[in-house]
This record gives sequence, C-alpha cells and structure tokens, in this order.
Amino acid sequence: MSRMLTCRTLFVPVVWSIVMIVVPATVVAESGKSSATRVTIDKDGFVRVNGKRRYIYGAFRDPSDSITEFTGLKQARFDLTHEYLFEVQINGDTDKWIRRARIYLRGAAEQGIGVALGLPRDVVEDLGDVPTARKLVEAVKDEPALWLWYLSDEPGRRREPKKVAANLNKVYRMIKKVDPNHPVVICGTRAEFFSVNNADNADILWPNTYPVPDGPWAWTMSETKGYSQRWPTKSVWSVSQAFDWRIGDRRNVITDKTHRPNAKEIRAQVHANIAAGARSSVFYWSPKRVELSHYDIRKLPSIWRAVCDLGDELKVLEPVLLSPAPSKTQAATVRFERTVKEAGRTRDDVYHWQRWHNGSLYVGVVNAGHERRMKVTVELPTAFQLVRQYPSGLSVIAPDKMGRLTIDSFQHDRIPVQFTPAELNSTRKLEFFMYECDVVVWRFVYDQSRP
Repeated sequence: MSRMLTCRTLFVPVVWSIVMIVVPATVVAESGKSSATRVTIDKDGFVRVNGKRRYIYGAFRDPSDSITEFTGLKQARFDLTHEYLFEVQINGDTDKWIRRARIYLRGAAEQGIGVALGLPRDVVEDLGDVPTARKLVEAVKDEPALWLWYLSDEPGRRREPKKVAANLNKVYRMIKKVDPNHPVVICGTRAEFFSVNNADNADILWPNTYPVPDGPWAWTMSETKGYSQRWPTKSVWSVSQAFDWRIGDRRNVITDKTHRPNAKEIRAQVHANIAAGARSSVFYWSPKRVELSHYDIRKLPSIWRAVCDLGDELKVLEPVLLSPAPSKTQAATVRFERTVKEAGRTRDDVYHWQRWHNGSLYVGVVNAGHERRMKVTVELPTAFQLVRQYPSGLSVIAPDKMGRLTIDSFQHDRIPVQFTPAELNSTRKLEFFMYECDVVVWRFVYDQSRP
C-alpha cells in the first residue's frame, strides 16, 4: 500500500453581508410523506441540491463513529457525511441493512445533513448482484438525507480489479435507471481511474491522495486537475487528509502538537485543491473503532479547530467559489520564485485560485507544501482601492489619498504573510513571502461603493 496515496482499505471592522440559504435534508411533501432530495450536476461540475448550487463540505464520518450521532458534523458545519458500515458484507441479510440505513438517514435528515450512502461490497463488487442492489436502492432512495450513492471505495485495489469494475458498471447503470435523483460517487486514486476505468461507473470522482508529511503535494494537485481534464463531464471533488499516518500503531503517541497534518496543513490542502479545480471538499480521518489508538480527532484541539474553522470559512466563501473565473482582462497574474534550496525530494509550488464575484476579484494563494520561503508577486490589471482579507472580510490594505502604499497601511497583525519593502508594492502589484503552508484569500475592491 503506497504511503503517499492512501491509508484506507475498508473501512468583520467590515462585515460582508451574505444571505446563507440552508438546504434542509428533509423536505415534506403536501401528502405528508417525505420526498427525495434531488441532486444534479451543472456543466461546470458544481452540484445543485434541490436546485441550489452548492460547494459541499463533507466528512467521511462523525468523530463519534456512531450512525445515530451527528454532533461533531454539526459543530464543524459539514454538509455531507458517509459511513463505511453500509459497505460491509451483508451475506444476504438485506432487511438488516435497510433497517440500519433508514435509522442513519433519518437521523441525518433531522440534523439537516446529507449522506453519501455506500452499498455492500459483496453485492456490488464481488457479485455484481443487480437484483439485490436494486432492492436496497429502492428501499431508501426517497429518504431526504440521501444525496449521493457511494458506489465503491478504492475498487482498483481488489484482487480482480477488472472484474470488480465490470460488476460496478452493472450496478451503476441500474442506479441511473432506478434513481435519477442521486449521482454516484467512486473514491480512489490512479489505480481506480487510470489502471482500470472506473470513471465510467460514477458521476462524481473523489481523488484521495494524502501528502502529509512526506508529500509531494504536487502529486495531490495533479490528481485533482488531471481527473478534471481527462473526464470533463465528471464532477471532481477533493478528499483531504485529517489523519496522521502513524495513528494506527499504538506505540506512537500522537499529540495535538505532533499531529500531522497540523492546523496550517489542514487549511492549505483545501485551498490547494480548490486551485486545482475541486468542486467540493471532503475530509477523511481515521475511524476510532478500527484503529488501535481509538483515534478521536476532537481530542486534538488545534486540529479539530482547524476543521471547524474551515467549515465557517467555506460557508463565507461559498458564493465566491461558485462564481466564474475572471476574464483575461479581469484576472491577476500570480508568479512565484524560490528563495531557498528546495525542500528535500519534493518540489512543491505556489498555487492560486481566482473568482470574479459582485464586481470584485477574489484571489486565493497557497504555498502548498513544505517549501520554506517562496516569493510571490500578484499583479493586477486595474489599481485597487481596498483589499479585504477572508474569511474575516476585514480591510487590510488601503492606499493613501495619493494612491501610495506604505508599510504602515498593511495590517501585519492580521495578514499571515511577510511583505517586501513598501516601494516594491503598489495598488497594482503586491509582493510578499510565503512560508510552509501559508494561505491568503484577498478580495481586491475596485469600487468602494460596493459592500
């Protein structure tokens, strides 16, 4: 099993006004019966939940590892969850699977959380048992918390991957006929999508390469970007790492201070994947019922806080992320250069994403990886009047009446990067240094009459 790829087997002084529209998982029809949640995929890969475009923040499970508890998911503002319990072999006991699935889905619906629901591997992978799979799908397809079908997890790693892919294709085609409301997901790496073509067995692809601590992060970024380029009709999300590779060995004592990824690496992964084209973000952490260490991410305060902070940040940025990229005349030019020797065997880069939203240019920049000091230059096509930093929305850079910038005008206690001397910066160019896993998200305001 590749250490670089996966550890899973089974298993504001300014306030930016945003109207958040919550799409409840439970929708009750006039007849009194619950109705299915309809999830569709736009041409640009973003999903709609009951018609509302969304940037989804997901997790593979609640930290409790319980199918009836959703407290952690709610605290971190996750929109979507998943549970491996429904993928274990059922040995013909479909009634038990259906009972458990309904309990799980209805509990999620009460909390307003969607579910990517798995199907038993003996049914869908080993046997390609379409009649049994159809019975399970039809039993729960109208449960409002069901958003996605999680058809398979790393199927390319099975003993007979081509046979598994053929079986998955039979089940996938059945689902598309029986349940048109819910897209199908397959999670994996190149073993799933390049060595064996499982992309034809899904609507949404979840690449899951985990770069911390050894990297290279560039590999993770290339997975997300490469899938989007090779399969442009698919929605490509990212699965980011919130577990420490050492956690499965009880001899390793992992503390909040020693956990990798650390808080900065948690945030950097998400922004790097957004830069690579991810249409939503999902976190994976180890299940405590499987790992010998009884892993509970909530016992690591700074790590869990970073996960929760990202939930808040993505809710603020959601309308921005769903907006189009800027035109050529609106876009910034972002360049970087190394100022020190490359960090070991990895060659990680600075990545950026850009959006044009409500008359402003938004730029997110991340030093994705462990390059110790990168010099970054952002050049703008038009002089800005103000720079706001997100997710806070605070004003951090503003020119004086003569349009000049001074070091004092940069709020260094708020900006997490180090700027070059003032004479090298202007309202059309910012030059600064980024250290390992630094992230900035800036809104360049050209018209201060806009909020």
